Amino acid sequence: MGFLQAQWAETSWCSYRGPSNYDGSIFVQRGMPPPRSQRACRDCTPATPLRDIFYSTDPVDGEMAMGKSGDTFPLVLNVRHYDSPADGCPLMLKNSLTQKDNLLREAQFEFLFCAILTVQDPNGAFRHMMAVYWNTRWHFRFERPGNRSTVIPAGTGSVVGTPFHMSHGQIDRRFASVLTSRTEHRSCNDIFRSAYSAFDPGSPNRHESRTWTDFNVTAP
Repeated sequence: MGFLQAQWAETSWCSYRGPSNYDGSIFVQRGMPPPRSQRACRDCTPATPLRDIFYSTDPVDGEMAMGKSGDTFPLVLNVRHYDSPADGCPLMLKNSLTQKDNLLREAQFEFLFCAILTVQDPNGAFRHMMAVYWNTRWHFRFERPGNRSTVIPAGTGSVVGTPFHMSHGQIDRRFASVLTSRTEHRSCNDIFRSAYSAFDPGSPNRHESRTWTDFNVTAP
C-alpha cells in the first residue's frame, strides 16, 4: 500500500525587461511544448526509479508499506505522503537584439497534483482507494530600484482538496494514461528539468523584443 502521484497541469513562465524601454524585453514560456514535452506525468522523488510506480519506495519516507509472507488479515499498514514543490529561474538574461541585460520582471508558477492511496495485490494489479487533489501557485512582479517584489494575490496560494473514495477505481482521464504505465520513461522531475531549455537562446519558447513588450503569457 502506498501513494501514487500525478501532475496534470503546470504553469511556468517568466518575463524580463531592461532598465529602459530601448534595452528590450524577453518572455520565456516553459510550461508548454516543445520545452515541456507532455502535460500529465507521474511524479516520484528524485531517488525513486519511475518503474517503481509509487511516489517513493524509500522506507525512510514512509510513502509505501508492504505486508510480509505469513501475515494474516485484517492487516494494518501505515503510510504518509509529503511533497514540497520548488521552482526557480534566472534573475537576468541578455537580450540578443539589444545586447542589454534584461532583469526578471514577472514570473508565475503553478503545480496541480493528485495524490492517490492505492493497494497493489500479489498479482501486481493496482486498486485505487482514495485520492486528494492539491495545488500550489506563485505569482510575483518585480520592480526596480531595489528589486522590490509585489505578490499577485489571484495567482498565489495553495489548496488541498477533500480526500474522497474512488468509485470503482475510476481515474481522472487527464492523467489516467500515466498513473501506473510501465511504458512511461520520463518522470515529472525529468520533464521539469528538460523544460529549462526554454531559457536557451534560440528556443522557440523564448521571445525577444527591442522594446518593453506585454507578451501573451498563454502562448507557447
